[in-house]
Amino acid sequence: MSITLRILLIAFSLLFLTTIVRLVAGSRLQLKYSLLWIFFGLVLLVCAMFPDLVGILSHAAGVEMPANFVFLIWLALLTFISVSLTIIVSWQAHDIRSLIQRVALLEKQVWEQERRDGLPSE
Repeated sequence: MSITLRILLIAFSLLFLTTIVRLVAGSRLQLKYSLLWIFFGLVLLVCAMFPDLVGILSHAAGVEMPANFVFLIWLALLTFISVSLTIIVSWQAHDIRSLIQRVALLEKQVWEQERRDGLPSE
């Protein structure tokens, strides 16, 4: 790997990590969701700083080309992130449905109380 590419990858990973930290500090990203992205950025930083490590790991995994190993790892990480986000969306959809039901029941109770008290309803 050329020195120019290594410097570019290190700069990109540091910029990526800085952006994630700033999003967390600005309350635009929750810490629990940022940990995965921070791990993602640290993996990129380590690979950029120690390119021979990728070759050693790819050889140990039985992959002939280090580039193919990198694509395999990134595909696995992106799949993991996709599944994690799908789980989060599912939980949120369940919570939203529960909240809508609770609000509807509360509105019904308020409406019935207003009817009993003779107050005009909206």
